Amino acid sequence: MKPLRLFEDLPSTHSEPRITELGCLPHAPETIFSLLGRRPHESLLLSGGDHPLSRDSYIGLDPFLVVTARGKDASLVRLPEGTRQDLRIDPFDLLQQVLDMHPPGTIPPDPARPFPGGGIGYLGYELGRLVERLPGKAVSDLDLPDLYFVFYRSVLAHAHRDGSYRLYGTRVPGPGREDPAQEERLHRDTRERILRCAERPGPLPGAFAPSTLPLDLRSAFTRERYLEAIRRALLHIVEGDIYQVNLSQRFHTRFNGDPYGLFLELYRINPAPFFAYLDAGSFQVLSSSPERFILLRNGEAETRPIKGTLPRGTTPEEDQANRERLMRSTKNRAELAMITDLLRNDLGRLCEYGSVRVREAALLEAYANVFHLVSVVTGTLPPDQGCVDLLRATFPGGSITGCPKIRSMEIIDELEPTARSVYTGCIGYLGWDGTMDMSIAIRSLIKKGEDLYFQVGGGIVYDSDPLQEYEETLHKAASMKEALERTCRRAEA
Repeated sequence: MKPLRLFEDLPSTHSEPRITELGCLPHAPETIFSLLGRRPHESLLLSGGDHPLSRDSYIGLDPFLVVTARGKDASLVRLPEGTRQDLRIDPFDLLQQVLDMHPPGTIPPDPARPFPGGGIGYLGYELGRLVERLPGKAVSDLDLPDLYFVFYRSVLAHAHRDGSYRLYGTRVPGPGREDPAQEERLHRDTRERILRCAERPGPLPGAFAPSTLPLDLRSAFTRERYLEAIRRALLHIVEGDIYQVNLSQRFHTRFNGDPYGLFLELYRINPAPFFAYLDAGSFQVLSSSPERFILLRNGEAETRPIKGTLPRGTTPEEDQANRERLMRSTKNRAELAMITDLLRNDLGRLCEYGSVRVREAALLEAYANVFHLVSVVTGTLPPDQGCVDLLRATFPGGSITGCPKIRSMEIIDELEPTARSVYTGCIGYLGWDGTMDMSIAIRSLIKKGEDLYFQVGGGIVYDSDPLQEYEETLHKAASMKEALERTCRRAEA
């Protein structure tokens, strides 16, 4: 693979990141991000709620490289110069070449903060067409990149366990950036920018511009068409094509409010471990996912598929009853077992022989408004394989395609009228030190201009009831609908 000309004149960096301890600042990371101004291509990975995975949040600052791709048509934009290079390349190869600017081992992992610098962004579901041969019948009408990743000079990390902040500054190749004194000034300027913002009062509730347009949620399916799609999926199962398929419907409404205010409403309603706010300038992605797709740290891979959802009860007795009902659900446990086996096989494509194991087969996890059944599958990567290799081997996640994966993706393409775009792709970070943590892009919204989209789905198996499956998608949409209704109520007040 020939190195990209954009980088061939630049030396690979071999210096450790600058680290500045900022202590406990007076604001939470979502407030700090807002006070910093939310500049285009600056990103927030926010982890919340009372959950074992809710450990760290990250703000990507001082972007120096924006990587986008639609199919194999890719572009690189170097910031702040705006230098652009268009090229024809496999997007996974492109990500690998960008990460190779900091060869493995040159930036040691930091156990205190798992992401000491690198890129934040998403891989859209349609990138799966570059991994497997698929028909591509669904209409791609959003005109968004299949891949959007931004690489940063600075990352502000927040540890939830003690509330402390740490600023990482990474040496960046490029004209005028090889001067250590200049790099030190840039790091110091970012530190001062953060501390000045931290001294200001946080925005008051309702400070973000609400939408002045009426909320008018419309699905790409009618109710009857969605029920018919489920019946057709069940016919594929009866005929032995598949054991399970994830079927979804996409909703649309007009929205001209501040998308960050909507993001904060989602966070208040249902904090979860994998919130993300990405601002590409021409569009924004708001994700409130509870599901980890893939983690890689110190050569150990972990995936945590979710199958099975019930709402939290309104009383302690109802809450306990729902907890027990989900744990006893034969359908949900069978569905989870199938997807767990699929992901075990996906990890087995790359991980060392005998290292893949199911650490948890059906773990019940409690969130603010739902219970989930979760499995935990782990494996060890060979020393010569890294995060991009692991993404290529496992993408897209089996929990949101079906079993077997390729045939399920073909049926999704046949039954869903529009391409999924960001939905059921993955969102997260790729670290210079070889770490990676990506969540499944579910319970996610896309704002483009005055159009807002979100998509919800569920797994269809042999004994699925079409009406119950349809109603489950509406239940999964409830938190996003509630957040939208709150912004609209503010607009009407």
